[in-house]
Amino acid sequence: MVDSLGKAWSFGLNNFGQLGLEHENDDIIEPTTIPFFRVSNIFVTSVIASCFGGSFAIDDSGQAYRWGANQV
Repeated sequence: MVDSLGKAWSFGLNNFGQLGLEHENDDIIEPTTIPFFRVSNIFVTSVIASCFGGSFAIDDSGQAYRWGANQV
């Protein structure tokens, strides 16, 4: 999910790294900001999908990002 400040948050299962956190297999109950976007100061406009062990987002310049399993 994305808040009004463009920060990307994730929670849930993380068995394929789909939460964008440093450690796989650490399931997260509370929403946590995704470190890559926070550290890089990237403004996320939308998380467009999160399924099958992978997640996708788009930033304010239209750049797409994908993390987690490389399954299609």
